[in-house]
Amino acid sequence: SPAFTLGADVSALATPGRRRPLPAFQENGMPSDELTILRRHGWTSYRLRVFVSPVRNAPDNSLERMLPLARQIKASGALLLLDLHYSDTWADPGHQETPVAWRGLDIDGLEQQVESYSRRTIEAFKSAGAMPDWVQVGNEITRGMLWPTAQLAAPGATQTNLPASYDDSTQWDHLTRLLKAGVRGVKDGAGDTPPRIAIHIDK
Repeated sequence: SPAFTLGADVSALATPGRRRPLPAFQENGMPSDELTILRRHGWTSYRLRVFVSPVRNAPDNSLERMLPLARQIKASGALLLLDLHYSDTWADPGHQETPVAWRGLDIDGLEQQVESYSRRTIEAFKSAGAMPDWVQVGNEITRGMLWPTAQLAAPGATQTNLPASYDDSTQWDHLTRLLKAGVRGVKDGAGDTPPRIAIHIDK
């Protein structure tokens, strides 16, 4: 069905050391490349993750590294889903580390930072001719994001390392403010080409 989206995260195609353009592959003896082969087999969408620069303890999926691949995805006619991690390393239910460059900011400062970072990132993709069709505001945020400021005690889960002064309503308020800031930034950066917004948990 045209309404069905098939795809996956292909950020690894932008791993440092990969040649540009994408290296040639073969299918049935004919030269091709990864995106074309996947499109031929029904893939309609590709996700790219972006870590806050400078990236640490993770692949260099920085904004600068992702833009060329994003342009190739859009040129292929596929949908592009941008995954904003709001971290300078992996963000998942086990750790949602505040970027080193953002540490020391209180909730007001983080709210402003998330909004401006989101706006600048989307502006960069748009200027590069690779405006995302979808933007994922946060990655696997079942237990919140930007710990400990917006860390959550997820119902039914065994919690570890919660803030000593944990208050459920305060933490949810912080998460809500940060998510709304991210959405505002995305919309401001997109201007007259607004993407769809995805909120992503790991379930």
